[in-house]
Amino acid sequence: MKRILLLIGLILPVLAVNAQSIDAEKQFVNTQISSGKLPPGLVSELGKKWNTFIAEYTYPVLPLNSVTGEVDFTDILTIDNMAKKTIFQRCLQWVALNYHELVYQDFESGKIIANGALNLNHTCETRVAYKNTISTTQTWTNYTLVLTVKDNKIKYNVVNIDYKFSNYSEIIDEISMPMLSLFPIVNNDPLQWERYTSVLKATNDVFGAEQKKAILEYVKNAGDDDKF
Repeated sequence: MKRILLLIGLILPVLAVNAQSIDAEKQFVNTQISSGKLPPGLVSELGKKWNTFIAEYTYPVLPLNSVTGEVDFTDILTIDNMAKKTIFQRCLQWVALNYHELVYQDFESGKIIANGALNLNHTCETRVAYKNTISTTQTWTNYTLVLTVKDNKIKYNVVNIDYKFSNYSEIIDEISMPMLSLFPIVNNDPLQWERYTSVLKATNDVFGAEQKKAILEYVKNAGDDDKF
């Protein structure tokens, strides 16, 4: 058994470095082996497929909560010399311009909660006439944005991320999945590895950078409303 576990460490070394949590992907495979669920012959095949895939595509690195080990899109956005009231009003305006549903607002606590949805552009692998091809796709993504406002600051948090994949497989046209259900990626059909890693990268691009920048810029430009 130790020999088998060592084999995993050799054929899947990249997982120890790039897994969403420390050794998460490799540890999952090791658990499958130790429980007898994954025969040794499949270990080598799985490792070769994974290494070939990961050599061509960077495993998505998402922000993690140091306590729970789960993906956590939380950040503190700073605006110099701006009162809570102005920030709160600008955040509400941004939500109105970019979201379908305002769920909650309370100025005293500084809390704003809104449900949002958008299409993420990414790539996927599909099988057509016994041939696998890589193509671009869009995935409808639902999520909840939580903003907490103080003088000069906004606490930014995105939760409840859920994907609706279209043209998922030859037999499944559409399927909804919460983000955490994509992990561990190595446990899924290799045909879905491209779809999952690319949608996770797009998720990080939007929620980890682009949306924060958009909110911050809109709030900072509060004075522009008076320029007419």
